Amino acid sequence: MSEPIEIPEANRRNIIFEADPGDDLAREIKQHIRETSKPHTWWGHSHTKPTTGSKPIYLDEFEIPAPKDVRGVAPCPICPHDHAKYKNGKIAWFPHEMVIRLIGPDCFAALDREGLSPPEQNSPEVPFESSPV
Repeated sequence: MSEPIEIPEANRRNIIFEADPGDDLAREIKQHIRETSKPHTWWGHSHTKPTTGSKPIYLDEFEIPAPKDVRGVAPCPICPHDHAKYKNGKIAWFPHEMVIRLIGPDCFAALDREGLSPPEQNSPEVPFESSPV
């Protein structure tokens, strides 16, 4: 198993997004990942486990720059331990908890078992507001 990846303390708490974050924030996240290769350090990522029954809403996908033969680059907040788990991830908003998590595709699929979160279901109805908690 690889060495643990350090998660910033600020990301180990829930950072609240009161409304669907929308496309502008997804672009900001993807830019951060392109520049740093570290989704777990984006200011709004909550590296916390979801509450029981919490369902993700798909916002977008990303690929972390890494050699083709590398499978895992980033830690997933859903998985145990803070080790490299995935390279292609999902931007997921959890409206029940009002948080964004950057997670691996397998964990997203496991949390969205009914397949209720296709991209076309995302339509922001309320202006974006956020505040760190």
